[in-house]
Amino acid sequence: MATSFLLPCECGKKLRVENSQAGHILECECGRRIEVPTFRGLQRLERVSESSTSASYPSSTWGPRQALMLLGGLIVLASIGWQVYLGWEMQQRIEKLPDPNANAIQLPDELTAAASWRAWQQLQQGLRENPATSVRPIVEHREQWRWAAYGTLGAGFVIIIVGLLLPTKRTIVK
Repeated sequence: MATSFLLPCECGKKLRVENSQAGHILECECGRRIEVPTFRGLQRLERVSESSTSASYPSSTWGPRQALMLLGGLIVLASIGWQVYLGWEMQQRIEKLPDPNANAIQLPDELTAAASWRAWQQLQQGLRENPATSVRPIVEHREQWRWAAYGTLGAGFVIIIVGLLLPTKRTIVK
């Protein structure tokens, strides 16, 4: 268990600090900002006894701040996973499309007028987009979900930032 010390404030209250907080700046309930001394300076402060530590020290350091950061992190990871899945799924769907060049027209060097006309008609049909071999619907579907995933990713980052901005609770011993 970490050793705790009582850091006095000018208002008369004492903030409980640990070795890990050496050099940090804490805020008292009165609003004053107090710099925690270095390790050597902490040794000169009043130590917190074991009985008062168990009575005033919170049983868990888990709070709303940590919960929000965990929730935001999970949302960000889920959104990244969603983006990866969407990219993989789009690639799988594109690979399953029939080859658009399977029915390509092989033109000999010399064609009769009737053969030229048929080839021209086939070329015109080939220039129009064939829905069976089109990638466009797949890409449009992916685009719709991509923006939803970006929104979820942004929401996750906002939740993390809110968690970081929440004030931390400091235990004050009277």
